[in-house]
Amino acid sequence: MNDTERSIFNSSLTISYQEIAGLMQSIKEEQVDHLVRTLVTFDPCSSILVVGVGTSGVVAQKIVHALRCQQYPAHLLSPGDALHGASGVIQKDDLMIVISNGGMSETVNSSAIIAKDRGAVIYAVTSQEDSILATIADYLLLVEVNRESDYSGILATASILCVIALFDAIISILEEKRHFTIEKFSHIHPSGKVGKDILLDR
Repeated sequence: MNDTERSIFNSSLTISYQEIAGLMQSIKEEQVDHLVRTLVTFDPCSSILVVGVGTSGVVAQKIVHALRCQQYPAHLLSPGDALHGASGVIQKDDLMIVISNGGMSETVNSSAIIAKDRGAVIYAVTSQEDSILATIADYLLLVEVNRESDYSGILATASILCVIALFDAIISILEEKRHFTIEKFSHIHPSGKVGKDILLDR
């Protein structure tokens, strides 16, 4: 890398680091506590639906996988598909986690409205407390970010990493509260390096 490239590279990593570290001061603990309590007591006969579009959709996939690794009935719901019949999967007492940095996506918000009308509980994960999504949701997880980490400062970069870090931390709490053991994990993750490492430890 030349000096300019190295400066951009280091700046991007520094911003991401600072924003994730800033979560410890900016996150509202009562919001995290509420979601944790909801997940600890969640009825496995219901479903957890995670919604997002664009980059938020990619993060939604990651969260779904993390919840499944904790043996939750979690599913990705495309907001576009939800508006074309897929919302029929939503049942009363389902939990919907909606990820939208700005909280203004029409398809995402329309999906949340349908879910709420069908009796689902809505958690909004957004940086905008006064957004349309925040007003639709039953509960809020406010993820405040001062700046994005890309060169232009426009793309969802640091903000998305903060959402991932937040849910990774929540999953860690759930592991402890639900007494989730390596033994339990071995039954659903027998393959790959993780599976091999588990077998070696047993």
